Amino acid sequence: MNFQKKKWIYQIEFLLFVVLNMGLLWFYTGAVKQYGFPRQNIWQILPYFWFSLSMAGAVLAVYYQKLSLDSRSTDALTRGMNESAFRMETEEKMKEQGHACALVIVDIKKFSRIENWYGRAVGDEILKKVYGAMKLCMKEGELLCRANADRFYLLFAESDAEELRKRIYQLDDAVYYLETLPIKERLFLSIGAYLIKEDEDTFAHALDCANYCRRESPDYKDRNSHMEIYNYTFQDYRERERRYHDRADAALEAGHFHMYLQPKYELEQESLAGAEALHL
Repeated sequence: MNFQKKKWIYQIEFLLFVVLNMGLLWFYTGAVKQYGFPRQNIWQILPYFWFSLSMAGAVLAVYYQKLSLDSRSTDALTRGMNESAFRMETEEKMKEQGHACALVIVDIKKFSRIENWYGRAVGDEILKKVYGAMKLCMKEGELLCRANADRFYLLFAESDAEELRKRIYQLDDAVYYLETLPIKERLFLSIGAYLIKEDEDTFAHALDCANYCRRESPDYKDRNSHMEIYNYTFQDYRERERRYHDRADAALEAGHFHMYLQPKYELEQESLAGAEALHL
């Protein structure tokens, strides 16, 4: 059950409690009018006191329940949803929309260096600015959260790879052209995306695939932004890597691995200074 549904349940419970208390108070006042009391005493005002006290308690209970839910579902820095709330909302939407959505991971390149140079406060301000820029790119019903540190998760309502690519480029431009940053540097993003293809896809699998293609991109270590969408090429490469890993022990025992050393020559002394291992 997601956090929004829990809030609705708390509100419904509060309304039922109010209706019940008002009904009991109405019944009591009707009985007083019809039957009266032999004399005025403190017991006549006790139901009114109980009604006021119980209503105040109900209001406080709902208020603290809301605070508790907000603290569990809200990111303290951006005031948007946190990773836990994003996961719950995404799983709900994946059940409802099936394959008509895409999960996107965004990571700010060299962000740890920015924090080391300019300090934690500047880093936090940058994260809030980036979150705000991304939020402006979202359509109604789409989701965004800061998962941790400088990593963001997004759920786009896109099922076509080309449309998703355009949306990601728009997202990258929104961050790159930010004019209100507390530093003069431009920000570059590392982005991976996964199109939900099957109804049985899980959040964990989608997240793993998006992050895998992001990190395995040939442009991952470049300074500029890069973007990859998980496809069959990455799937085949991943499967090939797994097969190689499974066969490695048997190949080692069979003597299929050979080490070759490339000599390192010292020009001044005109002699060998060492060697480095090569692999084929």
